[in-house]
Parts: sequence; structure tokens; C-alpha cells
Amino acid sequence: MQSKKIAACGVLCALAVVIMLIGSVIWVGVYAAPLLSIWLLLPLQELYGRKAALTAYFAVALLSLILLPDRELALFYCAFGWWPAARPTVQRIRNKTLRLAVKLVIYFAAMSVMLWAVIKVLGIPAAEEGGLFAPVSWLPLQLSVMDLILVAAGALLFLFCDSTLEQMSAALTKRFRKLMSIH
Repeated sequence: MQSKKIAACGVLCALAVVIMLIGSVIWVGVYAAPLLSIWLLLPLQELYGRKAALTAYFAVALLSLILLPDRELALFYCAFGWWPAARPTVQRIRNKTLRLAVKLVIYFAAMSVMLWAVIKVLGIPAAEEGGLFAPVSWLPLQLSVMDLILVAAGALLFLFCDSTLEQMSAALTKRFRKLMSIH
């Protein structure tokens, strides 16, 4: 049973890295590939527990940082790939408003760290154009108005994807069990 678990984790991690690699080649894949890779690893948590899921997340994150040509894509995965493993803890909060607030704080904290890394570590400069793309001097990291719009849209997407995690996990786990002949 242990060898089957290790093999399943290895195959899904390799597939997640391949999806990330494909996403780094296709421009729109910067946001789609990490999400698909996160969904791909959902059955690991359901079948083998949080420890296996977090190990797989760290393996994919490390391989993505090392192998992918698009560092922003790898950082996006690093910022949000761990969320499915942390989600059950947040879901235990009974007050819906407080639970939503905690999720948003987690999203904005992860996004802030990712933006800081993209700008300060990777050295991706702010756009020099005017209008919505011009850096605003009073915003942290010299972000533009368009950056703020994208971060806000990302928050809505994060909440939508979060609401689909249970259904995606159940569907993918059912399919994965069938493929692996796990009962």
C-alpha cells in the first residue's frame, strides 16, 4: 500500500509540473496552470491525508521554481498551492462572516508576498505607461490602479475557486480511485 501511495503522489506531482510547464509557454496559463495543478493534487489529501498533500505541494513548488522558465507562474503556485490543505482548518470557523474575512486576509497576505517577490526578488519593473498602468507613488510597491483591479478580481476568483474545492475534490478523487483501483 505504501508503494502505491508513493507512486500515486509521484505521478500526480510530475503531471502537475508538466501542466505548470505548459502554462509557462502559453501566456494565459500563468493563472490557469497553477489552478489546474492545485486541483490535480486534491485527491492526495482526500486519500492519503494532509501530510501527503503538503509534501506533494512542496515538491511541485520546488520543482516549478527550479525548472520553469516563468518564475511568476511558479510564485503564483507557491502563494496559493497550499490552500487546499489549510482550507479544512478555516472551514471549522462557524461564523460565516468571520470565515470569509479570514479567507480574504489569507488571500491578500499571499498575494502581497507574491507581488513583493515578483517586484523585488525577480525585479519585474512597473509599467511606465500612463493611465491605469502608471505606478501610483502612494501605493505599496509602486503598484498601478490596474494592478489593484487585478488583485481585487483575483480575490473574487479565489473565493469562487474555494467554493468549488469540495466538489472538485470529490469528483477528482472518485475518478482517481477508479484509475488506481483504490477502494
